[in-house]
Amino acid sequence: MLTRISNIQDIKTISRSSVMTYRNSNKSLRSIAKELHVSTILEGRVQRAGDQVRINLQLIDTESDVHLWAQTYTRELSATNVFVVQAEITEAVAGALQAVLSDDERQQFENLPTTNLQALDAYFVGNEYYNQVTSEGYTKAIVAFQTAVELDPEFALAYSRQALAVLQQIFYSGFPAKAQLEKSSPLIDQAILLDPQSSDAFTALGRWYRRSGDTENAIQAFEQAMALGPNNAYALAYYAGMVRYEMSDPASAIKLFRRAIELDPKNIDLEMQLARTMPFVGLAGEGIRIMEGIVAEHPDSAAGYRDLAQLYSNWEFRHDKGIRALRRAFALDPNHPPNAYRNALMHWRLGDYDNTALWMNYIATLIPDPKRTSVYRGWAFIAQRHLVSAREEFGSSNSGSSLYWLGVFYLGSVDTMEDRPYDAIERYKDYAAGFDGRKSNVNYYFGVAAIKAYQVLGEQEKAQALIDELISILDANPSVTYHDSAIHDASLYALSGQEETAIATLEEWDNRGGATSLLQQDIRHGLGVLTDDPRYQSILRTVSNRLSEQKANLARWEASGEIPPMPSKVTDPR
Repeated sequence: MLTRISNIQDIKTISRSSVMTYRNSNKSLRSIAKELHVSTILEGRVQRAGDQVRINLQLIDTESDVHLWAQTYTRELSATNVFVVQAEITEAVAGALQAVLSDDERQQFENLPTTNLQALDAYFVGNEYYNQVTSEGYTKAIVAFQTAVELDPEFALAYSRQALAVLQQIFYSGFPAKAQLEKSSPLIDQAILLDPQSSDAFTALGRWYRRSGDTENAIQAFEQAMALGPNNAYALAYYAGMVRYEMSDPASAIKLFRRAIELDPKNIDLEMQLARTMPFVGLAGEGIRIMEGIVAEHPDSAAGYRDLAQLYSNWEFRHDKGIRALRRAFALDPNHPPNAYRNALMHWRLGDYDNTALWMNYIATLIPDPKRTSVYRGWAFIAQRHLVSAREEFGSSNSGSSLYWLGVFYLGSVDTMEDRPYDAIERYKDYAAGFDGRKSNVNYYFGVAAIKAYQVLGEQEKAQALIDELISILDANPSVTYHDSAIHDASLYALSGQEETAIATLEEWDNRGGATSLLQQDIRHGLGVLTDDPRYQSILRTVSNRLSEQKANLARWEASGEIPPMPSKVTDPR
């Protein structure tokens, strides 16, 4: 019913994931309406006796408590009758709300998603698993959706959701993107073939194009999904994610996330995406408060703890608090590679390189893609300063991920420091063509590393050209657009001879509580010219003291039992 009514452009409809939180609720309809920000509620009960089903419905204006419409339906229980009566109810509700129905919307009412009740049941089971937002949940969802399409090979919605779950496994289970794209493609094609008016099918197509790196076609698919499903919160949210990252427009992304949350206000995944985006428009504190509220209300949300940890580390520079949250996330979902990766990253930021290596090696046991496995093993060797082994691992991989390129730039900086700048430039040449002019950490790592190599080679024109391009990017963007961007800004200023501006940038970062071992790793940055400046030395001491205090906090929390120790499967993967 919700799906059908949600396809009516003229009616704002709250998503099922939010509505179903009120199942068996004792709250008044007025309270529920207030929490969902709606003025009208369709309330109903279904009774089954043998092969007969009886549906009692009433449409209520919650402000006046007036019944706008009421009806009772009795039918023989079959999939066809269920959907026919749903179409009747949908049209009656639309009439009671004085909604204008288009010809396409009326046509949609006549389309039956499935004529098989068992397939419909499997589809609903799949949705429950899908909404868990865990690696295990997506695995179980795929099985349920597969059951649905085996029972009814013409069930378009089940194909769409199965495709989305397969694509989600790229991030949540670490499966190779290429393989998952190949698996999901025929599912999406079949969904669109069976129902070319399906919003879910075009949502899956948008996700597929985005994962393929085809932003233009992804935009078209998401726009089609939103046009076909004006109340499709997931289509809005997936599009918002692309606007945030690929299109570098966090302000517009926040507006889209808020619209999605209006349609699905109890969906914590949407709230988490909003909270993650807020820091990029200067609202880090609000984002952290939202996320703290989420984990307080949903203590079993691994994703909530992981995202809260990222906010603590990225914007408060409290890596110790981040690790504390991540231990909980890992306990809840130990097979989700990003939970382990965030642990590795935060130990790296603390300057705790032994534990960084342990986590990186553990991730390598989770990832089925050998090219990505080499990247994580390579970073474990970097953390242990086994650079020859690190070079071998990166030499056998070309995963294209940002972590791969960061390793390439790190090892290239080592080449430059060891008086092998030609080797560094050789490492960078493949990426130079992909330099896209955005202010991102990967672009800055490339730019700063290449500038240093060109300067050592004496190729000042090439170095200056990169400096000019990066300075223009810096001038066109806010001072902080990602974690540690201030350090990269200062590095660029230092390399271009603007040492006073570099110091001022670092002092402002220091005053915001800046703390990361990244500042101490001159091998990757252009801050070497500041080494003898007493102001720079003072900043280094402050950062070192902050990191030491956070390490002490972790030791104290572990000793008191406030957080569990490092997991044994990480410290001893055998």
